[in-house]
Amino acid sequence: MKKIGILILLSHALFLSACLNGEQGVPLSDDIKEISISESEGFSGINADFFLVMRETSKVEEIMKNAEEVETDVAENGAEENRYDFVIKYESEGARLLHLFLGDKGEKSLFTFTGYDQEGYETTPEETAALRRLLE
Repeated sequence: MKKIGILILLSHALFLSACLNGEQGVPLSDDIKEISISESEGFSGINADFFLVMRETSKVEEIMKNAEEVETDVAENGAEENRYDFVIKYESEGARLLHLFLGDKGEKSLFTFTGYDQEGYETTPEETAALRRLLE
């Protein structure tokens, strides 16, 4: 329980620092060590049962950096399926916790910071297709 509290606190701090960043795309540092991906179990935390751990992250980084910031209400839109958790670990020992709401074929996808699902970063349908290939 203590670990979950620490993860939530860390994600809040990371989100606040991301809000101050004026760049387009999901705020990422240049020293990404790995990206771990799991099927999401809900809005409030991260599922630590990862099915994919990537050390070559350039494809995912490019998609995230091109995503457009949007306001959204994920809970209202009923995004119950195709949810994934991303843990982005940095060489500097920091991490970012994200949810991915994967769009269907021809649709956009949405990245949000864990615990902050009112704002997110939307991908293009083409980037959704690339994410689908990666996750299948």
